[in-house]
Parts: sequence; structure tokens; C-alpha cells
Amino acid sequence: MDWDGVLGSVASVINTALPLFFGAFGQGGTDETTEIGPATMFSDGGAIKFGNFNLDGAPIMINFASAPGDNAVDLFNFSVQLNFPLTFDAEEWIAEYTYGTVTVGKVPTDLAGIGDGPLQGLWTFLTQSVLGVGGTITAVVNPSLSLNLNFNLGVNKNVVYVTAIGAVAALGITYMITAKNNSGQSGTRSGTMEAVDLPGTEDTTYTLALPTGIDFSLGVYGFQLQLPIELSSNSTATDPRVKFETVSAEKRAQILSRKRTGVPAQSAASHA
Repeated sequence: MDWDGVLGSVASVINTALPLFFGAFGQGGTDETTEIGPATMFSDGGAIKFGNFNLDGAPIMINFASAPGDNAVDLFNFSVQLNFPLTFDAEEWIAEYTYGTVTVGKVPTDLAGIGDGPLQGLWTFLTQSVLGVGGTITAVVNPSLSLNLNFNLGVNKNVVYVTAIGAVAALGITYMITAKNNSGQSGTRSGTMEAVDLPGTEDTTYTLALPTGIDFSLGVYGFQLQLPIELSSNSTATDPRVKFETVSAEKRAQILSRKRTGVPAQSAASHA
């Protein structure tokens, strides 16, 4: 699994999108275009849209994640796989996830499900809540799959137990974790999820190891989890409200000709 992509706040996307509107309407000028990682964001017909105009033709995965509340529960994610040369209207999702984060990355073609086979997306969970021993988070991946994350922290066993509730077959087998401790030490670890039997748990549970060489005995102070998921066998989005449009070569050239500096975002590159 190729974990390359960009991770940033949806607020930064909004700040980048505003000049697109002002350029189109406030000053009567030409609509502008900017990049968010491998995706192209542009104003078209009075709406902000995301497009996949990459010449290599690789699909793009765009994942919006809501901001955690006080207890970091009831988190929601919205994923769209955008194949070349499609676009979709992103305004509704930018508004809905204003206080959350957005991950944008390319999907390897052997995982993208173009033609036959399932579509693969990269689900991202991100929280800055302090997570202690035995702390549990419930995150909603999609309407049919939720994950309970339970933290087991100790000198020799720093792991996260992930219990999948619902459509377990939607989960991939690889993962990537980035975690920070109370001293600000941060590390990343990727690997393969291993199934375990926990007493009193009927649902499928996996163990995911936290980064090594970091003391998490006082808790996890920053946590990010990325998992590949199966979106659908016959769709390129997790929500039927998404409407795709195929863009001609002529229109793509016109859109790209007005490109400007893209949205700042933190790189999140690694491999599993």
C-alpha cells in the first residue's frame, strides 16, 4: 500500500477556495485553479470542484474526517475515489467537515478497482486527545463499519486493539500509525494487522503495534491511524449524493491554464 498524500485542515482548503470565488465573481475576473496534493481544485459555474487531471491517470483518494469532540467519539469520514478525468462538486463536503481534516493521495492502480474488483480507499483517523491505558475510541468508518480502538500501554506492550463492528470484510490488512507521547516524541509504524482473541469480545479484533523506542506510559498525546478500506463494488464514492462529471481534454487544458499556488499541507509519505 502506498501511503503518499497530503494531510491538512479543511479550514486551510476553505481559505484557499475563497479567492476562487472572489476571482470569479467579486472582481469579475477569470475563475482560478489551485492544487491540493495530486487533486485540482477549481471554480466552475459558481461551484468549487475537485478534479483528477493527473497525466499518469492514477486514481485519487480524497478523504474528509470530522474533528473529534471532547471525548473523541462519533467521528465520521467521507471518502471519494476520483478516477481520471472526473470531477465532483466539493462544496457540500468542505462545509460539512469545516473543522476536520482532509487527506488527498494517489491510489495504486492495482488497488483501485478500475474495471472489475473492489475500490480501495485510505481511511484516516486523527485526534489530539490524550489517550491513556484502557482508553477507548469509537470511530465510524462508513455506515456499515465502526471501529473500537482500545489502548494497551506499558513498558513492553504498546499496542492498540482494534475491534471491527459491521462489515469487517471492508478492512484491508495493512496499517500505518503515527503517535506522539507527553514529551513531544513522535514516531510512525506500519505493518500488518494481526487477529487476536480477547475475552468477552465476539467481534473481530486486531492488534496494531505503536511506534517503538517511545515511552507511552503517560499516554498518547497525538494519534493518527490510516487503514485501507473497500468502498464499494460498483461505485466510486461512499455517498450517493456525489455526482461525477467527465471533463474533456479541452476543458482540462483551460482549467489548468489558470493554476496558481496550492494549499499548504503537511506531507504524509511512507510505505507499507
